[in-house]
Amino acid sequence: MGLRRSITELFGRLANLDVSPGFTSVAPVVGNSPKGSVTGATYPTSLVRPDKHGFEPRIGISWRPIPASTLVVNAGYGIYDDTSVYVSAAESMAEQAPFATSVSEANSSACKLTLASGFAQCSGAAADTFAIDPNLRVGYAQNWN
Repeated sequence: MGLRRSITELFGRLANLDVSPGFTSVAPVVGNSPKGSVTGATYPTSLVRPDKHGFEPRIGISWRPIPASTLVVNAGYGIYDDTSVYVSAAESMAEQAPFATSVSEANSSACKLTLASGFAQCSGAAADTFAIDPNLRVGYAQNWN
């Protein structure tokens, strides 16, 4: 079996968004206090529930058609989960508010951004720009040879 746990941070410095049904409101939820203020849901400290239902069978055979010969026929098949998505998601959750200052804004007449004031946070700007579904199910690949 492959990795079945999501990645955590030692001090709980991960941030995700707690999203209400219908996306009518959102609020940050952090790994060191993983209870959503919008939905009231309790999350694991990784903020993503582990996918424990994956099935990763592997089978292989080897056949020597001529005894005492070096000729060997091998075959194999396996299913592998792609758990690498957990790494990039954890990195993105660690690099946003309240543990880092990150702002995503566009220049407009209401909020003029210049080289001198390029990091000014205008009203209505979202501080958290990354969120992941807490019930994420990882993809898988089939391999045969």
